[in-house]
This record gives sequence, structure tokens and C-alpha cells, in this order.
Amino acid sequence: QSQGKAKHWRIAKVALQIGIPAVAIYFVIHEIHSLNIHEVRGVVALADRKLMVLGSLVAMLAVCVMGLYDAIAFPRGIAGTMGFLKRWALGAVLFGWTNFVSMGPIGGPAIRVFAYRRSGLTPPEITRICRPLHWINGGLARLVDRCMDTGD
Repeated sequence: QSQGKAKHWRIAKVALQIGIPAVAIYFVIHEIHSLNIHEVRGVVALADRKLMVLGSLVAMLAVCVMGLYDAIAFPRGIAGTMGFLKRWALGAVLFGWTNFVSMGPIGGPAIRVFAYRRSGLTPPEITRICRPLHWINGGLARLVDRCMDTGD
């Protein structure tokens, strides 16, 4: 019976490893196809170039600052292989990606567990840092639930 469960878990793992990226790619392609390129070009041509450059620089700065959170919060790992700059770069990539596909605080911890385990951190090291993010999500869910309560 335990062999059957192990087989099901392996199948589920492979299905998720293929299914989740496939769904993400589908949504990205769908959004790209929904753009009207001629309209986008017109808007960009009329936009203030200085403000566009400034906005791009501020966005890049924000991604770097949020990546700095991972560099400071996550340890080097038991093996000591995760240097400060590597954690900073990985944190910036993870923050940028989770916000690009609108996963934010819900998908961020899950992707961090996946990425940092592959980089040599142990689950206790990772969950020690991701736990506050889950508390925030729980608090937000409770707040939304209270706001939606109609008193029936």
C-alpha cells in the first residue's frame, strides 16, 4: 500500500512540475496575444521619455530592494554555499517573477521553498523565514472574511 502511495506522489509531482509551468505559460501567452501592438506603440510614442526611464529605474530599484530582503533574512545554509550576492540575486528574481505572474505573497513562499532547497538550504532554514509570510496571508484572509460577513 505504501508503494502505491509513493507511486501516486511521484505521478502528482511530475504532473505539477509540468502542469504549473504550462498553465503559467498559457496565461502569459494569452495576455501577450490580447495586446494591441499598434495601440501600445502609439502610447509609447506619445509618452514622456524621461518619465518612462525614471519609472523603469524606480521599478528596478524596487526589485533590487525586495531581493535584498532575501539576502538579509535567509542564512548562508548549513553547507555555506549561499553567499550574500547569490541570495540577493535569487531573491530579486523570485520577487520579480512572483509579482509578474501576480502570485505575490501567496506563491512567493512556495517558490522560495522550491528555489532555496535546490540551492542547498534545508527546509527548517527556509520555513523559519517564510513563516511570517504565511501569517500575513492568514491575517489577510481573516480580514477579508470579516469584511464579507453579512451578519446572517
